[in-house]
Amino acid sequence: MSHPLFHQIHPEYLQQIHPIPIYGGLMSVMLENTERAEEEGFLLLRNVPSRDDWEVPFEGQQGEIFIKTSDFPTLEQLAEDVRQKRAKRTKEQRARETKRQQRRLDKQKKLLTLAEKKWGTLTEDEFLLFANYCGESNLSALTIPKFTPVLQSHKAFRALLAKNRIPPFDGCHCPWCQKEWLYRKAERKRELSRLREELYGFIDIESFAQDVLGELYKLAKTHKLNEYLRAAVQEVSSLIRDGQLKEGEDPQERLEKHVRKKLEKYRLDCQEKLVERKRSSLLKDYFYGEFQDLWGEIKAQLHQQLAEAGFDDDGIIEYYEQRMTDLLQGSKKGKKFKKGKQALLRLVRDAEAYIQERIEAEQQRERLEEVYEEQSDFADYFPEARELDREILFFCGPTNSGKTHASLNELSKGQSGVYLAPLRLLALEGQEALLERGIEASFLTGEERDMREGATFVSSTIEMLDYEEPVDVAVIDEIQMLGESQRGWAWTNALVGVPAKKIVLTGSSNAIPIVQKIADYLGESFQVRRFSRFNELEVLDEVSSLDDLRPGTAIVCFSRRDVLSLKQEIESSTDFRVSVIYGGLSPEVRREEARRFRAKQSDVLVATDAISMGLNLPIRTVLFWKTAKSYGGKTFPLADTDIKQIAGRAGRYGIEKRGYVGAFTKRSLHRIREAMSSELPALTGPCSVRPLLFHIEMIAELLNTDDLVSILEYFQEEIWFSEDVFKPAVTGEMIELAERLREPMEYATLAEKYAFVCAPVDLKAYAVVRAHVDLALAYTSGHEARLPSWLIRGMTKGYARSPNELRKAETHVKIVTLYRWLSYRFSESFLQVEKAEAYKEILNDYISRSLLEGGLVRRCKVCSERLPFDFRFAVCESCHRQKRPW
Repeated sequence: MSHPLFHQIHPEYLQQIHPIPIYGGLMSVMLENTERAEEEGFLLLRNVPSRDDWEVPFEGQQGEIFIKTSDFPTLEQLAEDVRQKRAKRTKEQRARETKRQQRRLDKQKKLLTLAEKKWGTLTEDEFLLFANYCGESNLSALTIPKFTPVLQSHKAFRALLAKNRIPPFDGCHCPWCQKEWLYRKAERKRELSRLREELYGFIDIESFAQDVLGELYKLAKTHKLNEYLRAAVQEVSSLIRDGQLKEGEDPQERLEKHVRKKLEKYRLDCQEKLVERKRSSLLKDYFYGEFQDLWGEIKAQLHQQLAEAGFDDDGIIEYYEQRMTDLLQGSKKGKKFKKGKQALLRLVRDAEAYIQERIEAEQQRERLEEVYEEQSDFADYFPEARELDREILFFCGPTNSGKTHASLNELSKGQSGVYLAPLRLLALEGQEALLERGIEASFLTGEERDMREGATFVSSTIEMLDYEEPVDVAVIDEIQMLGESQRGWAWTNALVGVPAKKIVLTGSSNAIPIVQKIADYLGESFQVRRFSRFNELEVLDEVSSLDDLRPGTAIVCFSRRDVLSLKQEIESSTDFRVSVIYGGLSPEVRREEARRFRAKQSDVLVATDAISMGLNLPIRTVLFWKTAKSYGGKTFPLADTDIKQIAGRAGRYGIEKRGYVGAFTKRSLHRIREAMSSELPALTGPCSVRPLLFHIEMIAELLNTDDLVSILEYFQEEIWFSEDVFKPAVTGEMIELAERLREPMEYATLAEKYAFVCAPVDLKAYAVVRAHVDLALAYTSGHEARLPSWLIRGMTKGYARSPNELRKAETHVKIVTLYRWLSYRFSESFLQVEKAEAYKEILNDYISRSLLEGGLVRRCKVCSERLPFDFRFAVCESCHRQKRPW
């Protein structure tokens, strides 16, 4: 809202010199509100549009304009001077316009005289045509010849119009008539503008709003009032223009009626706003009164609790006080008193709960230190190993250097021993190697057992190590897996806890630093024996192609789709037979595919990096299809370690004299050369340690809970070890499985819950996850866990015709494998062991037949049209367009 004189001097008062001091904003007059300013002798010329009497002083009010009341007469004189200057400026502009029009009229008369001599007397519309043409043309360039075609066009159109050859309502389409129409349109627009300007003068919206709104006027927003006036002027001007205003009806009365109607509705909004302000005032009264008393007592109690707990509040109480203040300031937006009060009390409860949680957490941490301090030495978890005087030998070297062979020879020198492999297939090869040396050895994995009577040697996967059975020699293969995030804990446990007099490690040399650190921590002797590659490994000079493949070649890619796509491409375009190995296949199928390649029943091997560890295959050349992996839609380059490990599969000693490594693109070939010439980064730790059952039970008692998710999270966040070479490691997969099993195994023991969480479950396969939950539910309910017959439905004969059918069989094998893993740990509930073995054999045979037949074809799921194997989508382009034509 502004003083009437302000509009009479704005904006000229900014552009000319005058003696009146102008004060901008309350800050310039050093007062908190306009009322105080008026009391101090200031006159408010312009207020802020968002003026709010209930706001905090100085907040949002810097837009006011003041003068001293004593300067008001000078202000009136300034307004008169501005008015006179405006009038003089308008008069001068009109005089200049009159002169321009007179000159144009003189030129038109002269040309009209010439035109009448040429064409004779002009009709009225032709005269208007000529006059307007002259008015819109450049007079200096206008000539009779230029106007002639315009007049002829106009006469021809009029003649057609007279003969009814052109519909009358079309009007004249000659160039002048078109310009005339535009001119008249513009004139109507100018007339409407003048009419609206006149209507605007009928109402002083601020005075009118004061009369209608009364005391609520101070809550009104200027832009709202102007909006209502503008809408009323537009409506009334349209009625006048279209002749729809009733005869005798006063336009001003109609305008006032329209504005009043809008303001009456706005009055209700202002009343609601006033109520909101009162609510805000109530909340402020409550906050500075009753609530402060309550909060003061509680704050004193919280300070006392923190002091008794032995630590400062670290700004906790101040943080909640600030949130309370912020809530109060936000009450101006209309928060109801009841809800505001509830919100304040909720903040008090939150502060109490947070501080109580912090105190309890500190107390838990203190109790943990008391209980766990003596158990934080990781070496003490394995008492049988600590009773032995162990020595550690590290056979380090690149792939194909004979270190595994040498370690098995060392193992065979003892009277008892254990070979610990990273994969089931390698454990099986270890058993076979020992049998070939005349040593009776058992075979043990999480899902299979071949326990031979009288055998004192065991070949097993590393997770199956028995920490209570002392042996003479233990071989731990691929010790560099200590640095692996998911399974590294098993190598950590084995290295620290295997009860063997002699421990033989095999792996790459970059693991020496971390093994040395652990040996020093244990106080055990440590020796390194280095091995060199038996034959040379050469990087090819030229880029390879599928047309140049030779028998004995292995193509390495990093997705199941690429493996099957390349198999189809090679077998359809060449005479080569292809074996495939990828992670989704069961160990039995992988072993069969490796056997076919080794026996030369297939010529080319297409595999993922599943072949990077230990499989003894007659590979002459390893070709990288890509040198990058994709996870979750993102692509990551292969690490140097991965490239060297995979490339080392080429040229196996005793099978090939030389190995070759290549790629299908120049970029990949360059990347391979870089990796092969680089030094592997040293592994320095810390090594991962997965919780043992005693950790689970200790934390459960400490937290007074049997929720395994909370226990695992606490282990990850709070547990420590006496040496920084170890760190707690709970994987995201373990947490997810614990969350899924929270409800089905609610009443199971902690040992049972933890065993199910450690089961081999492929979280990417929904059917496996669902089966895991169902098996857990059957176990906890006391029922026998059964294998459904649909697992082998349609797979007892024939073979898969599509990748989806093949994936279905692979998933079913994982379910059966999970059942076998659980049957070894909960034999009383998982009784269908023979059925599981039969199902597994049926499914593995089905997968092998499917891979051997080579009939895998991707088809559109809508029309069954054949798709390329590397096609990104499940439907063909034609079906996609029919469904989404855009």
